[in-house]
Amino acid sequence: KTNTEHIPLKHHSNDITRLRSSDLPLTAISSSSPLSSMPPTTRPVQTKFVSENTLASFTGAFQLGFDFVEFDVQLSKDKIPVVYHDFQVAITLKRKFHQAELFVVPVKDLTLPQLQSLKIYHASKTDVIKIEDDIDEDEPVGQEQFSSLFPTLQELFEQLDPHLGFNVEIKYAMQYRHGGSEQNYFFERNEYIDCILRCLITYANKRVIVLSTFDPDCASILRRKQTLFPVLFLTQGEKSDSPQFLDVRTWSINIGLCFIVAEHLSGLAAPA
Repeated sequence: KTNTEHIPLKHHSNDITRLRSSDLPLTAISSSSPLSSMPPTTRPVQTKFVSENTLASFTGAFQLGFDFVEFDVQLSKDKIPVVYHDFQVAITLKRKFHQAELFVVPVKDLTLPQLQSLKIYHASKTDVIKIEDDIDEDEPVGQEQFSSLFPTLQELFEQLDPHLGFNVEIKYAMQYRHGGSEQNYFFERNEYIDCILRCLITYANKRVIVLSTFDPDCASILRRKQTLFPVLFLTQGEKSDSPQFLDVRTWSINIGLCFIVAEHLSGLAAPA
């Protein structure tokens, strides 16, 4: 446990302990529920649904008794570390005659103010008809509505309880073995890592932090540039349904184990 004063929630089922906080739907608890007798510091958030990778979802996870949350960090165009899982977002703009048009844009090509002010959907959402149904002419499209989808790493440090541990996955676009890449024309690795580490070191204080990444070169750089935080290497293993990466160090768990030993990393995380 990261905090002896934080009383963890004892659930009737162990299934919830296997959920990531970013995937956790939060529901209201009735006064007759056994959970209603929990101390105020560990009561669940009273809301029906919370989007993943938001301050609300991480706060809810801590109130539910979780000691750690995992999230992905990447840079915006103005080189600010933001918390978001995918490399791309879908933007919809209203045109004449109320027609919606969908644009898929890399996160790296949008500044933080743009990310926090545009009407944004998941990049996999390509059904324009459904998107048109979602659009409300009278609905304000402003920072107060969408900024929660792109919290900055600094905001997480400043607004979340210091006893909540962070597993920070450093996103970096990798090349596929059979051609193509996750994202073209990505940031240079050293500058990219420096921007994220600068924020981590500045605001970490005594918070428990673990770093992780799928990119072997990023893992090596993270290990060499700092000694404050342990670094885990993430690998898909041999049986993953995801496309295989070009880097041979990602091809199997055994190769990954050899890599972490050679680079003195803290561990390897692979699918069960």
